This record gives sequence, structure tokens and C-alpha cells, in this order.
Amino acid sequence: MVRDTYPIYDLKYKESFAAAVRMTKPLTNLKLLGRTGAYWYNNSDHSMKMSIAMARHLLSGAPMADKEALFTA
Repeated sequence: MVRDTYPIYDLKYKESFAAAVRMTKPLTNLKLLGRTGAYWYNNSDHSMKMSIAMARHLLSGAPMADKEALFTA
């Protein structure tokens, strides 16, 4: 494990990203949870808030809040 690091892009990241998008495009029920590359600070409170919002969304169809709402106090 390397502490305090972020992923870096290589020279072929656009092609790799496009391949990942093509693979996931057919998945109509894919839900992403977490920072998902937003580079927002995420602590355990944010993780719990996102998890509860996702559970409500999945169980009742409640709309998901914008990420800005999830990362505010």
C-alpha cells in the first residue's frame, strides 16, 4: 500500500477509458458509488451518507442527490 497517492493517467488513458465505457454501456442497471474519480475528499461520514442515499434509491426509487449535496456538511 502506498499512502497519500492518487491514480495517474498514462499516455493511453483515453483509449483505456473508452474501452471501459464500451464494456459497461450495455449495463442498464449499473450504479456507481463513491468518489468515482471526482477527487473530492471522502471520509467515513461521506461514505455512509452516499451508501444510505444509494440504498434509498434502490429500495424506493428515491432520486439520488447531486454529488455536491452528498459532500456538504
